[in-house]
Amino acid sequence: MVRELRAAVVYLTGFGDRAALDPETTARGGAFFPVLGLALGGIAALAAREGAALVPDGGGAAVGLAALVLLVRAAPLRAVARGAGALAAVALLALELGALWVVVPSALGPSLALAGMLGRWAFVVQAYGSTPARPDGIGAAFTRAMQFREFGLASVSAMALTLLLADAVGLVLLLWTATQTIALRILVHGRKGGVGETSLAAGAALAEASTLLLCAALARLLTTG
Repeated sequence: MVRELRAAVVYLTGFGDRAALDPETTARGGAFFPVLGLALGGIAALAAREGAALVPDGGGAAVGLAALVLLVRAAPLRAVARGAGALAAVALLALELGALWVVVPSALGPSLALAGMLGRWAFVVQAYGSTPARPDGIGAAFTRAMQFREFGLASVSAMALTLLLADAVGLVLLLWTATQTIALRILVHGRKGGVGETSLAAGAALAEASTLLLCAALARLLTTG
């Protein structure tokens, strides 16, 4: 379990030698992805709270998002830039910042925590049952080694944690994340013949951004309603 958890941390954050990772160990670590994502989002939420205390007008949003990006060395955004261009990555980042900027203060921390978690769950949803787009690379090896046990454990933990943090709203977030991730998987299979490192990480970026946007919209709706 320790080896799997360590491999998952290196794979998700990039802090360590990703090239030396054992694919099967890393894939088994996929079961921990949502929990690790929640930890990353939780750190970003703490950073947002400190930022809001220092700079009340938008400081929390900027600091929280910066923390979430830096904790994974901007890998998801870099994947979007490789797949769709730098402008797309900048636009996605701007959308995330805008969502956090307008979200009600009480929802800022939970939104970051949920984005971190569901973004990591998207890795597993996209990888399980997919065909690698290329024969080599850690992304291809990770996809080939992903089994139902890891997918099931990751999905159960993602669902439980989302419902714990967001109650009934969590069902909307879970359904939306799963739907868009599966749609992306179908798209890249059609265009590339399978998923790869770029599409896996880009899927995480899209899941993060859509979670933040949906959290902002739902929080506003529930507050005004």
